[in-house]
Amino acid sequence: SGSTQCDKLTSEKTELTVTPKELTLTTENITATAGTTTTLTATFNDDTLNTGKVVFKVNGKTVKDENGKVIYAKVVNGQVSVEYTLPESMKAGNYTITAVYTSPNSEKLTAEATLTVAKASNN
Repeated sequence: SGSTQCDKLTSEKTELTVTPKELTLTTENITATAGTTTTLTATFNDDTLNTGKVVFKVNGKTVKDENGKVIYAKVVNGQVSVEYTLPESMKAGNYTITAVYTSPNSEKLTAEATLTVAKASNN
């Protein structure tokens, strides 16, 4: 119930400033051939990140599964990857890969890399 033996304790106020680490996202250049499957990857500078999702785009077109649904990849330990099958009709050349991250509180980050589609060898 308390005691009259103890004096009231006080301390001075101290202001604490916490600066959060700025989150960054990177993705890697890839070389592949039309009709083959490759892995699109994105990495964050925080390997403890386990929230949010990433969609990948190739030349501005969102990567979808075989049923035409957008592939949303969940971030696990600061990384994400998606299997992507290049269309047979994709011409040789360079394409832009864009990884778009959306956090649970709607923050967005993007990173770009190059997808080089190599000419298929005709055996």
